[in-house]
Amino acid sequence: MGNDELTIEILKQIRDEAKRTNERLDTTNERLDTTNERLKTTNERLDRVVREQIRHATAIVSLEKSLGDESTRDLQKALTVVTRELRGTRK
Repeated sequence: MGNDELTIEILKQIRDEAKRTNERLDTTNERLDTTNERLKTTNERLDRVVREQIRHATAIVSLEKSLGDESTRDLQKALTVVTRELRGTRK
């Protein structure tokens, strides 16, 4: 095999490997696109949860103000019980 033939063979191998690398990159990019879409959906759900928690906290503070100190303690106990039951950790 002469120098030219060897050079051509090496260049073909480089080309073939570059094609395989590009195919792997395309697959990786598709997976990243899918992951990004899932993250976007998750973030949207988390944003909704945070908004709901803020709304609930605001409502609780309003109730505390309108009920007074003693009723507030009773409300906190009741909320603790409900929270534990929702989490499945009754005590």
